[in-house]
Amino acid sequence: MKKTIITLLMLVIFCSVVWADLGYELLQAAEDGDLIEVEKLIEAGADVNLQDEWGNTALSEAAINGYTEIVEILKNAGAVE
Repeated sequence: MKKTIITLLMLVIFCSVVWADLGYELLQAAEDGDLIEVEKLIEAGADVNLQDEWGNTALSEAAINGYTEIVEILKNAGAVE
């Protein structure tokens, strides 16, 4: 039982790290205007509302850089301003 609980906790931690990494990749892809990568990362489960250390999100990065199509994709995926 104890081993099962430890294994489950490790799995939760691993998944949290993977999703956070995807979120940071999404931030970068949105900043770069990489539409294909943004779509792939959203499909892979990236957190569309993840904030970097300055409070920026993929949505704010796309909007600042004028990537309107990416803005719409992020909003449709649940990103909030």
